[in-house]
Amino acid sequence: MQLALLLTIGKYVFVALVYVFAFVVYRGMMAELARKEATHPARSRVRVRSRTSERAAPAPAPVQHPPVAPPEPVAAQPVASAPAPVAAAPEAPARPRLMVVKVSEENAGLGSEIELSAAATIGRGPENTITLNDRYVSGNHGQVYLREGRRLLLDRGSTNGTLLNGRPVEGEVPINDRDQITIGTTIFEYRE
Repeated sequence: MQLALLLTIGKYVFVALVYVFAFVVYRGMMAELARKEATHPARSRVRVRSRTSERAAPAPAPVQHPPVAPPEPVAAQPVASAPAPVAAAPEAPARPRLMVVKVSEENAGLGSEIELSAAATIGRGPENTITLNDRYVSGNHGQVYLREGRRLLLDRGSTNGTLLNGRPVEGEVPINDRDQITIGTTIFEYRE
């Protein structure tokens, strides 16, 4: 009789534990879905933050010129020599940038090039400078930064790794013009 009572109580305790386990798993799954929904909203799948693009420049005021009177006739004079051509203003050097060579469908809104500042972080997390919506990209995947005049690439302990010209990156490595950086399914080309 005591054995039957003990088995019945054990059976009810086991069923209660199964229900508690199922409830804990369900709450964990719902919390994970809510976290993913908050970090990757459907409307903005890819977000590239740039400190220069966040501040919009004010529109210049329209320039109004005074009316011009018609020219008076001038007697023809011989021209001694042709005027010297005006030298064009020198162009500002292009800033370093990442050109998008290959992009997955999830990152279609990424754009064709991304201007780099002194340091740019790349990953799936929303706190990164370049956010990639790709299951092969870690939350904090990699970083491209400037140190002592050299541009460096660093893999930040990502699960699937970072490739530079098809070779795995270990630690920090210098990158040069036209080097290809592979992060997840996206391939960038560095341009100086």
